[in-house]
Amino acid sequence: MLKYFKSLYSKKVPAEIPSLSPEAIIWNKFIETVCYKDISNLTAIQRTAFLVFWYDAEMGSGGHSGYFDCYPETNVQELIKALEDIEASFFAKNLENAMLNGEKDDYQETDRIFYQHTPELFDILMNYVLINKDEIFD
Repeated sequence: MLKYFKSLYSKKVPAEIPSLSPEAIIWNKFIETVCYKDISNLTAIQRTAFLVFWYDAEMGSGGHSGYFDCYPETNVQELIKALEDIEASFFAKNLENAMLNGEKDDYQETDRIFYQHTPELFDILMNYVLINKDEIFD
């Protein structure tokens, strides 16, 4: 048994550790420098990305009911505009539908629609961040 554990620890680490892609570096920088700031201190472009980021993040863990529970003070019209501004109109319409009809089925239909859509909101937001990186990281 000891021989087995020794063999695990004697394995060599690769000479080169894979590095992050340029996109991943920008995304991590976005999260570190924008997503944890006070929203009132953000520029318009940063604010748009911030709103969409937290909507997408909460949708990933709790769906629309989770989002509305965690962010009850959100100006939904501002979030809808932010979604439209990053060219995610499909998600904006689905959010509007969730606001109008979601409670009827505990948001099951609007959540299903959100999760099944491609491209995913994350990908659209990532593209927005990449296109606007110079303004986001002013």
